[in-house]
Amino acid sequence: HLASKTPHQNTKKKPLTRQDKEANSQLASVRVRVEHVITSLKIFRILLSRYRNRRKQFGCESICLPGFKTMS
Repeated sequence: HLASKTPHQNTKKKPLTRQDKEANSQLASVRVRVEHVITSLKIFRILLSRYRNRRKQFGCESICLPGFKTMS
């Protein structure tokens, strides 16, 4: 995917610079937050169950539910 980012990797001949390590750290902190939200959606079975309400409300509920999780 064009928008995805991967961490920098080191080799024996070329170790990571301080800037690469900081970039990896920032990327990891964002990834952890995203994985925690996905985990909570799976725990509450939001992604597993079939959506049975009106289609017009689907956009709002799919956006609002992760937001409610982060507020608590």
